[in-house]
Amino acid sequence: MYSRRSHLCRAGASRAVGLLSTAAIVALSGCGSNPAPTTATPVATRSVEVIEVQPGSEREATQLIGRVEPGQEVTLYFEVPGVVADVFVEEGSDVKPGDPIARLVLDDYELAFSRAKAEFSAAKAEWELMRAGTRKEDIDLARADHERAKARNAYWAAEYDRVKKLAESRAISDSEFQQVGRERDAAVQEELMAKAGLDRAIAGFRKEEIANAAAKLEASRQAAILAERQLQKATLKAPFKGRVERRLADPGAYVNVFPMGGVPIVHVVNLESVDAVISVPELMLDRFAAGNEIEIVSAVNAKLRGAGRVIHVGQVADRASGTYAVRVRLPNPDGRFSGGMIVVANSRAPASRDSIRVPVTAIRRAYGQSPYVLLVAPDSKIVERPVELGPITANDVEIINGLTGGELLVVRGQHLVVAGDRVQYQSFNKVPIAQKPGTPP
Repeated sequence: MYSRRSHLCRAGASRAVGLLSTAAIVALSGCGSNPAPTTATPVATRSVEVIEVQPGSEREATQLIGRVEPGQEVTLYFEVPGVVADVFVEEGSDVKPGDPIARLVLDDYELAFSRAKAEFSAAKAEWELMRAGTRKEDIDLARADHERAKARNAYWAAEYDRVKKLAESRAISDSEFQQVGRERDAAVQEELMAKAGLDRAIAGFRKEEIANAAAKLEASRQAAILAERQLQKATLKAPFKGRVERRLADPGAYVNVFPMGGVPIVHVVNLESVDAVISVPELMLDRFAAGNEIEIVSAVNAKLRGAGRVIHVGQVADRASGTYAVRVRLPNPDGRFSGGMIVVANSRAPASRDSIRVPVTAIRRAYGQSPYVLLVAPDSKIVERPVELGPITANDVEIINGLTGGELLVVRGQHLVVAGDRVQYQSFNKVPIAQKPGTPP
């Protein structure tokens, strides 16, 4: 810390300013001269402004830069291909969950869904028929068919025996006998088939047949569900409450799901709560632990501020900066914070510590050299003091090494003096260094 108490004083003895006069009268025989007196040129004394460096104990405040991100944001794509029929929103439109955003031409998807439903109904009817078993009417019909086949078989068996005797006595030709034999054989097969049909009607469908019908039913059900989902996906809906930030497609555009995930339709954001993503050095991570409350202030308008809590601390440092991304969630019901806004996160150390802070403008740094400051020594001469710098807070910088307190630090006019110059000094009076033309100091 430093004190700005006034201590206007004269810095010791100034460089001697005097008038030296010398008169020498030399009388020489035949010649003589009277030399002119000489006067020494005065040496100008520079004026600077100083502060007295004083260490202080305080909770160190830190300001880190970050950027605001929407609490929710998404770019919406169709999950199925097709031609855009309608886009129902414009940029700036407010949407609620489930509100339609855009729709494809539905003809093909509606037809596919109708066909899938019909196939499901047919498979279901077949399965239910098998599961119910054979009706009594069908069993009676199968029994009647069997009795008819038995009678026909008996007829042709008797006819065959009769014709056989005639053939043996040569009363009929061999071809007539063979024809009766074929009729008898056909009647035997017909009776066997009728008997099998009757047995099957009485026993009903086998377990394997019923299981096969059930599998076909399930496959058709899933096909109908997929067809319905494809139809639903042809209408794009808002996933959450928010506002359309960008509209990226118009009716008539063909969209596909390949390559690169398809064609974006709209970008929706929700700013009712926002996240300030802060880049935090490893040394300060303890101040940004999850759950800690952090003040967030606009980098442009200091009146625009809010309080939030740390919800996430990155586990991998950025390769370029070596900082960790810390996400601070803060409510934003009035929309004061917008996406992409640059903000400052204010945080204080959990415990107080001794520190020395000086104005940033007091730090000098020559090309290729370490930083240093200019001090006024007790003999009113300027001396250089190398310093090690710490974090910068607002207009001050912490001095880690180089100052102990009590030194007179030059904060204005340091560009006019160098080490070894004798100066006169006064306390820093906060008058701006640069003035507009015609503006009194």
